[in-house]
Amino acid sequence: MTYTSTIAKYDDDNDFIAIDDALLAELDLKAGDEVTVTLKTSSESEPEPELIVSKITDDGCR
Repeated sequence: MTYTSTIAKYDDDNDFIAIDDALLAELDLKAGDEVTVTLKTSSESEPEPELIVSKITDDGCR
């Protein structure tokens, strides 16, 4: 099953930050890339979840 979504980012004040080409380049991503997105929860001492974005390459690797 495939889901399509636009990834958005918000700052500490919950204000929308557009994801630009520079940020995508930093993540080694471009429009149309297939990715796996994992939300990893931490321990109680670190309640902020970690967002892991893994690019799926042409050979199927992440």
